[in-house]
Amino acid sequence: MNGNQIVADTFEVRHELRDGQLTLALDTDLGDNTEVFVSVARSYRIRGDSEDYIIEYYNAAGPVGMWRSGKTIDLTSTDFWAEVAKLQRAMALQGEPFVVANVSDELRIDVNVYPGQNAPFDSANANLTGKAVSNSWGNRVIDKDLFVRYPVGEAVAGK
Repeated sequence: MNGNQIVADTFEVRHELRDGQLTLALDTDLGDNTEVFVSVARSYRIRGDSEDYIIEYYNAAGPVGMWRSGKTIDLTSTDFWAEVAKLQRAMALQGEPFVVANVSDELRIDVNVYPGQNAPFDSANANLTGKAVSNSWGNRVIDKDLFVRYPVGEAVAGK
């Protein structure tokens, strides 16, 4: 580690969900140019399988500054069941049809600072320190997961 420590003691994700619109805002002491990765997804299970699969509503990287005041994600633009049907058709063509056994009533919101940042983060984010930071496979990361109740019927109806 060199003298360019980046301290992250605060990394909180605020959310508001209204009428199919999810607004996310980030409260952090990280600099505006720090890259964060944000994803919003819903999980489901296939009959006879204990693994969780996901359909993503949103998945993108961008600077912290873009998230400070909030960004709104339109959850109604992704029709969960239409996406599942596409996957079912594709898997059936490969000889692996499936039936959905259950669907989560929650959205998973994942916001993280991932390895591979530009200077001064250094290799594996070695210069990233603070209360919000953890180690993952030799990398220093920040990872926040939120689970927000939003049943799939509400997503389709845009409520």
